[in-house]
Amino acid sequence: MASGTGIPLVAVVLMLAGFGPPDQRHDAAPRALSAEDVLERTLALYPTLQSYSDTGTVTEEISGLINRSSFRTYYVSTPRNFFFEHRQIVTEYETGQKIPLSNRIVLWMLHGQLQSWNSELGTHDEFPEGTDQVAPFVQATAGTSGAAVLIPSLIYARANLRTTIQELGDIAGAGFETLGGRRCYKIMGIARSVYPSGAITNVRPATVWIDAETFLIRKVFTDTPKGYPQGSIYRLTIAYQPRLSPALGDSLFRFTVPSAQRQGG
Repeated sequence: MASGTGIPLVAVVLMLAGFGPPDQRHDAAPRALSAEDVLERTLALYPTLQSYSDTGTVTEEISGLINRSSFRTYYVSTPRNFFFEHRQIVTEYETGQKIPLSNRIVLWMLHGQLQSWNSELGTHDEFPEGTDQVAPFVQATAGTSGAAVLIPSLIYARANLRTTIQELGDIAGAGFETLGGRRCYKIMGIARSVYPSGAITNVRPATVWIDAETFLIRKVFTDTPKGYPQGSIYRLTIAYQPRLSPALGDSLFRFTVPSAQRQGG
């Protein structure tokens, strides 16, 4: 039996019930993103950014004390502008004692000309285009608990800088969490530092929170590495408040070294 439209009656009944032909259905829910999908999108996004900025904090928890610091980042792809400033704030001991800290590390690039300054070491170095501009980021890793390298390692992917993000494996999704009013994917895994020789060190649990809308990183946490003495703690949290595609003028990428430390180190 056929309907007046020329379509078999059974097909009409099925379509009315919501079972149209497979190639005509548009109401299917999109495939849920896996942890691998989310991380892949994040890794693919950063090298394509035309501009980026953030402010953030570093919390370094060591047995018996906590070190706190803050940072800010500006980046524009064309012209080649970059700015990162890290400020130590305080060391807090379990006893309640607090020791203010004042060291600053600044990396700044204006139109491809990179410079670095470390207030504690009193060093100011220049790295013109064509020189090793990766070196100052590596040098700043320890003094910033890795914050100087993490986002640059994503933006400047060809530099092959290695951070928790690149070292993360065995990942699994852990649902969603809201950070600063933003819904984030929570991804858990194990990070491992692998040397060219094949040696593996610094094996530690890691968690990354990625903004569900922008795919920018919001927080990275690493727990105590494997092999630490029993009872010892080393936990690191780097938290970000990122901005996608902000307007950033050249003035943000200029820095004047304090007059007492202008000599090269």
